[in-house]
Amino acid sequence: MTKNPTAQTSQPAEEPEAPGMLEGEVLDLNTATLSDLMRLPGIGEKKGSAILAWRQEKGGFSAVEELLEVKGIGEATLERLRPYVTVGVPAVEKGGDHGTDSGG
Repeated sequence: MTKNPTAQTSQPAEEPEAPGMLEGEVLDLNTATLSDLMRLPGIGEKKGSAILAWRQEKGGFSAVEELLEVKGIGEATLERLRPYVTVGVPAVEKGGDHGTDSGG
């Protein structure tokens, strides 16, 4: 049983690297759950948990590049993740309702 010999070369970018992700899907690092993160290429339970721990400790991500501060994530992993992740408003905000004071 041999595989398709042409499949040995690098596949074009059309082939998804993250089969768990939907086409065009992007995860927000500040709201993603562990099961969401584990759908990313190269992220298993250990790295996913490390991302969540970093997010909780730091109060959220302000840039995708901060993934480099997470133990076990280097430049190569960051580049593999980049098309699938984004950073929205940090999930942990202190101070409550900003700008909604009725002045009462």
